[in-house]
Amino acid sequence: MSKLLVVAGEESGDKHAAKLIAEILQRDPSCEIRAAGGERMAEAGADLRYNLVELAVLGSVEVLRNYAGLRRIFHGLLSLIEEWRPDAVVLVDREQGGVDALAKQGINVHAVLSMRQILERLQAQGLIDQGTLLEVKQYLDGAA
Repeated sequence: MSKLLVVAGEESGDKHAAKLIAEILQRDPSCEIRAAGGERMAEAGADLRYNLVELAVLGSVEVLRNYAGLRRIFHGLLSLIEEWRPDAVVLVDREQGGVDALAKQGINVHAVLSMRQILERLQAQGLIDQGTLLEVKQYLDGAA
């Protein structure tokens, strides 16, 4: 039996992750999937440990307001990974999240959608401008 941890930090990630979870469980019903995301992931069959969609924050002020809760979830996920030892961690809509640290523990990390892909889609839909796209990409490059 495979063990997967799927993490999606906001609404669109929850939607994509739910599709992935449903497909995995259709192919292998014995797969155990734990998740940090939203209700769609739970409805698809994952054991939802943390509802991140409810806590989705944008901007530094919201992050600071929700820092204690986000920190608690982060440490909870690290403990879950250490104790449960999933075969893989699937990060949806994130390029960050300690990929190197997980790899050092022998855990495979797979990104379904990268933040860059999401940014490019948002720009193509006219929801963000070129300046915002470049600013966030520069931030991601510095954070990698």
